[in-house]
Amino acid sequence: TTAPSIVANSVSLTGFSGANDEFITGDTLTIALDETDITETNSVASVTADLSAFGGSASETLTLSGSTYSTSITVGADLDAASASATVTVTDTAGNTATQSATNAIDTTPPVDVSGITPDLVAASDTGDSDADDETSDDTPDVEVDLSSVNTDLVAGDVVEVIDASDNDAVVGSYTIQSGDVGNISTQTITLSSLSEGSHDLKVRVKDAAGNVGTESSTALSVTVDTTISAVDLAAGETDNDSAVD
Repeated sequence: TTAPSIVANSVSLTGFSGANDEFITGDTLTIALDETDITETNSVASVTADLSAFGGSASETLTLSGSTYSTSITVGADLDAASASATVTVTDTAGNTATQSATNAIDTTPPVDVSGITPDLVAASDTGDSDADDETSDDTPDVEVDLSSVNTDLVAGDVVEVIDASDNDAVVGSYTIQSGDVGNISTQTITLSSLSEGSHDLKVRVKDAAGNVGTESSTALSVTVDTTISAVDLAAGETDNDSAVD
């Protein structure tokens, strides 16, 4: 029997929000095909789309509403191609198929490189023997990140992340760049989430709205968290208390 056919350039992709009509992570991508653009001898049994390049499945079902077959997905993160294709397959009741692809750009450009920036423990959070030994009894310390050298390359919506390289790059603090920060921001203080006892190697990186991640700090800030009371400190406290009683 005769296979169905699809009018050229009739598959549409909509929902992009990035610059230059690019899809970014989190966008709602809708793929559509009007039934009047399908020619078939038999009835249409199914219309599916391979949206794996955008973070969907390889066989998304398009449902007919009115005169349009369509479906929507949320664009995924960590996509590889700067330009991705979605292929629609029309299958008729005899099992014959017709396919057509549509291509759209994806923002895969990484944000600013901060390899030359290392976070610094704020002196008030540095409670060790000195305020510069990077030892603290505060498990939610503040760090400063000097962004003055890259502030013109930042974009509103970029997220400056502090990561713990000693804990599988877990994000332990962040700051979202505002429109007024672009070209102006200098040193930003970021309060970290609760850190466990011990040593932490802290670095900085920038993630953009598309989910792309720039090059992280090449050098880590090594911070030691110690929230326990030492025997020496406890003994000193007992001595002070004894003296007060006497």
